[in-house]
Amino acid sequence: MEKLSSRWMRLPLVVRVVVVVVAIGVEVFLIAQYTMGGSDSAPTYVSAQSPLRGAGIELFPPTGGYRSVRAVIVFFGNDRGFTRAHRRLSAGLASDGYAVVGVTLAPLLAGIPDDAAARTRPMQARIDALVSSAYAEFSAWPDKAVRDTTVPLVLMGQSLGAELAIWSASNSVHGALRGVVALSPAPRTALRLPSLVVDSAGTNTTDSFAVRDLVRTAASRPNDLRIAIVRGSHDRLRSADSVIVSAGGLHAKVFRVPMAGHSLARLAIVGLSSRRALNWVLESRSAHVRATAAPSTR
Repeated sequence: MEKLSSRWMRLPLVVRVVVVVVAIGVEVFLIAQYTMGGSDSAPTYVSAQSPLRGAGIELFPPTGGYRSVRAVIVFFGNDRGFTRAHRRLSAGLASDGYAVVGVTLAPLLAGIPDDAAARTRPMQARIDALVSSAYAEFSAWPDKAVRDTTVPLVLMGQSLGAELAIWSASNSVHGALRGVVALSPAPRTALRLPSLVVDSAGTNTTDSFAVRDLVRTAASRPNDLRIAIVRGSHDRLRSADSVIVSAGGLHAKVFRVPMAGHSLARLAIVGLSSRRALNWVLESRSAHVRATAAPSTR
């Protein structure tokens, strides 16, 4: 190492500057290939299925010449809607061969009872119908006559949408569901559906749910669900991650986004962390079993 350092310092300054500039350029290029990389405009693809033609539903089929779908992703937006950042991330995932269904929460939850006890069944029924339609649409991509039931399903969301994705996974009966990619979930959420008011502190404890409890329930499901938490390193809620991951055991993992806050909206590198999380969720179950069952080398 000392010899390399000495040789480096003996190089002319101009050569060292050129090498550094080229290295930075290569790094930026590689990051750009694996970050959001998509358009922030609304997609133009339209489904023939009525559940996927409703208000607040945006469809991102695989692009780039993919002849099959790597996974179907249902992506819930936050309390502000399905934002520009969500579209960019969805378009980037579509360019990697994923089919993404973007969901604005307000239309999805319109008319659902606000009372916690009364809303569970109708809310899950509405989400299940949407998820089933999304899977039916894209598990047969691009040949609508041939459905591939081995295509995995993933729920995804950001902030409030992340909490809803975890909630849905803990209640879902869809056999293809492999897990959740949750961007910036709060540790506890009290949800007022008519206005989508979120109390992340969970001050109304009689009408809130703890994310750790939902993760524990989802992780105990027999189909080996995985829950990936994507969290900015500067997110004020990051201290809750240890409790959330502990509840999920080997089925939960945190993926950090350097220099990012709770919104994750301004950094393209969010796409890189999201892809890493998605790859982990979709890892081969047999590989996961072999890894956890491997004998100790101590």
